[in-house]
Amino acid sequence: MPNNRQQALLIWLLVVVAGVMTTRSGRASIRSFVSITANATIIVPVLLLAANVGGAVLAARSLDLWDLNQATDTAFWFVVPGLTFLVNLDRAMKEEHYFRRTLIRAVQVSALLDFYLNFVVLSRVAELLLLPILVFVTLLGVVAARTKETLLVARVADFLLALTGLLLFAYVTSHVARHWHELDKHESLRELALPVWLVVSVIPYVYAFSLYAAYEQLFMRIGFRNDSRPQRLRAKLAVVLGLRFRIRKVSAFAGSWLYQVAQTDSLRAALGVVKAFRKHQVQEIDAATAAANRLRDLARVQGTDDQGRQLDRREFTQTQAALRWLAVCQMGRHNNDGRYKADLAMVLDFSSSGLSEPHGVEMLVRTGGQAWFGWRRTITGWCFAIGAAGPTPDQWLFDGPEPPRGFPGEDPVWGEQAFVDDHAPNWD
Repeated sequence: MPNNRQQALLIWLLVVVAGVMTTRSGRASIRSFVSITANATIIVPVLLLAANVGGAVLAARSLDLWDLNQATDTAFWFVVPGLTFLVNLDRAMKEEHYFRRTLIRAVQVSALLDFYLNFVVLSRVAELLLLPILVFVTLLGVVAARTKETLLVARVADFLLALTGLLLFAYVTSHVARHWHELDKHESLRELALPVWLVVSVIPYVYAFSLYAAYEQLFMRIGFRNDSRPQRLRAKLAVVLGLRFRIRKVSAFAGSWLYQVAQTDSLRAALGVVKAFRKHQVQEIDAATAAANRLRDLARVQGTDDQGRQLDRREFTQTQAALRWLAVCQMGRHNNDGRYKADLAMVLDFSSSGLSEPHGVEMLVRTGGQAWFGWRRTITGWCFAIGAAGPTPDQWLFDGPEPPRGFPGEDPVWGEQAFVDDHAPNWD
């Protein structure tokens, strides 16, 4: 039987679904979602995951680690964290030590604190009232953290969430202290262990499925690059033998490497391509490690190198990536609408560039929308800017101790013309 907190979640979920169903667009969205998910490529992995969890439950029951009282908790775990494993298959294929970190998260302090806060639930009415409030405050904090103007709102939201957590912690602690002798210690330990052994049980399945998905995508891309069945088979055998079932290497095998391995006329040549790819990956990792070491060793070191480039280059790569992405989006807006968009920096997500919220990217657009520039100050104090003095593909770059005060072509710090790096030596 679901507890009050779980019942509140289900009730609000039904309310949201019912609300969506009252509109034509909402009903269309639900039909589209059902049609997308109701196919074998999604249903089969979910059923296999359910079978995996079912087998783990039977094994846990034989070891006295599970009983029917935990059926609801197990079902909730399957629907949220369990299915999240399938949603995050791309991360499992590309992120280093993904499975190790997943296992560590299952036993770290935050997981134990989450168990503790859920150890005692409030009344049904209190849970029904508290859930939408917490969701609203959380979303408010996320949205408000995107701009400096609303950063105070984000801090207030974070404070309210922290205060709620402390009050819940105090309430649970008080309840446990008053009812310590009435608690079923054995049952509590089983509840604590439940998410841990569930994660352990699904990791082998998720690893195997991720590996299968990675090879399936790779084989499909090989097929696109060669119509000869013998050559395709040689290429597929080579990547299986050469990549040795390593998920990240399989998912990273792309681009020119795919073309090369698909065009080879012998298994030996195909294996040579895979070997060269693995060597190239090692070199890339070494180069990235060396770059990270340079960033660490030169942090807070003032001055420039023999090319006039800053020694302390922290956040340079992330800032440049964010500004280039902003420029690409501005080019797209100008090509579509004939003008640059004034609030673009406020709506873009720069997390893929490595910047967290608030991202610190500032932007100005000339009245009329025919010139713009965006800039950001890095943690070192050094500033980068990118912009345009006219229609696309016009693009200007700048870096210096202070940001430009005017648009490209007007403020002399930009230089005299676009596409010249004399005034931007720190851009990579």
